[in-house]
Amino acid sequence: MSEKLFYPIGPSGKEEAKNAGPTQLEINNGAASVSVSPEIGGMVTQFSVSGKDILYFDLDTFRSEKKPKVGVPVLLPFGGSDREKIVRQHGGLREVPWVWETRDKHSITLSLDTANIKDEKLLSELREKFGANLNFTYEVKISVGETSLAYDIKIKNNGSTDMPVTPGLHPYFKVDPEKQDEMKSNLQGFDLSERTWAPDEYALITSRPPGEDVWFTIPGTGKVIVKCAEEFDTFVVWSKQKENGEKEDYLCVEPWVGKPSTIDNKEKRITVAPGKEITLSVIFDIEPETG
Repeated sequence: MSEKLFYPIGPSGKEEAKNAGPTQLEINNGAASVSVSPEIGGMVTQFSVSGKDILYFDLDTFRSEKKPKVGVPVLLPFGGSDREKIVRQHGGLREVPWVWETRDKHSITLSLDTANIKDEKLLSELREKFGANLNFTYEVKISVGETSLAYDIKIKNNGSTDMPVTPGLHPYFKVDPEKQDEMKSNLQGFDLSERTWAPDEYALITSRPPGEDVWFTIPGTGKVIVKCAEEFDTFVVWSKQKENGEKEDYLCVEPWVGKPSTIDNKEKRITVAPGKEITLSVIFDIEPETG
């Protein structure tokens, strides 16, 4: 077992933690920077372009919560829930440490396989759902461009039976709640003018426009263009209220493979054959607001 999974040091063993909280590793490209936390589900915690924060981040939440609502959690092996609710929401792997494999100036590669999962309850849930011989390796390469954040998600089936997956990403974009209703998008049904995000209000679950990249605007920030593999055919738009009833300072616009519970649909989910692997890509590109 690699010590990289459990200790806040890099592959060289020479890097020290900056604080008592979970590790954040930084990569840069020109005026863009990205921070990644291998220990907290391999999530990107911060993404900025020319000093402008694109993602919502709260340090206290990040340090204290098991599933912090910040940054970009990775949803594997599926987004949403399975119909029988055997596995915890979003597949559970956002809750476990990932292995930090490599880092260069512009990218970080993380991995997770079944042998690395020390949460026995989660492992039991996954094997009850997908079979006792479940054996996978996930590898996520996170890269920063001059104005972009990119994911290459490699999924390998090390087992002897077919392995279904419907992955997703759950980015929390930083949005002024007073300007949320000014946001525009090419997603069907994207009208936030009446949205309060009260507890009884459902998320918008909508199909990706055929043959198009998804885009949306963030007032004061610019235009976000989401370029992703064709398998990411669904987008989930969601937020919530604070305890005082005000809107939170974020909006989630999430690329998913399929809709909630697609993991149980044999015709629409992705099936990885024994010994095979697939790679799915997502790029969040920022066109900064001018003027």
